[in-house]
Amino acid sequence: MSADKFNELKRELSEKHINVSDEWLQSTINSFGISANINVNHIYRKWLNSDLRMNICDHICCDHFSSNAFDLSLARREIHGFHCVQLISVENSSAPLIDEYNAFLELDDDKNEDLYSQTTEKEVEEFRAKSKVKGPRLLSFILTNGKCEFKAIEYKPIDFLNDSLPIGLKLLLKGPLEIQMGIMFLTCQNVEILGGKV
Repeated sequence: MSADKFNELKRELSEKHINVSDEWLQSTINSFGISANINVNHIYRKWLNSDLRMNICDHICCDHFSSNAFDLSLARREIHGFHCVQLISVENSSAPLIDEYNAFLELDDDKNEDLYSQTTEKEVEEFRAKSKVKGPRLLSFILTNGKCEFKAIEYKPIDFLNDSLPIGLKLLLKGPLEIQMGIMFLTCQNVEILGGKV
């Protein structure tokens, strides 16, 4: 592939706010074969399903997300611009532990004799009704830009996010992004799902 075509692909990725290392881009181009007619959509789909922690990012472009940005001693900070990140984990922090326990108890345990199997179905349903989550949901995320990992929470409910998002999902964060005490606060205005998984 010519240097012009390589630079064009890199520029087109950059227009999508994706900054990859030259090594990763060259390796990805090579994986398609010499005779392949490669365009930015081929590279983009490959990027969506790649792990950003595997030296994909051009770390020169990741300076906004240095570990200093999430320093716990800084009371408040804002980051501007567009930033692609990858989901490492998500959980509903407002859900009580009992909901997780109830989900565990719903496993097929016909052969197991325990306290749960000795209670009546009516007692179990009454207990579950009392222990259901009441109040607003609060999702918390561990995200990475490929250089550092950081915690984020949904400051206001974001309808298109939930606690069953696939690990490796790519998100586009749009500034201004507020960080307080090392935690990024997200709203629906500054998050977009790009797709992918690892």
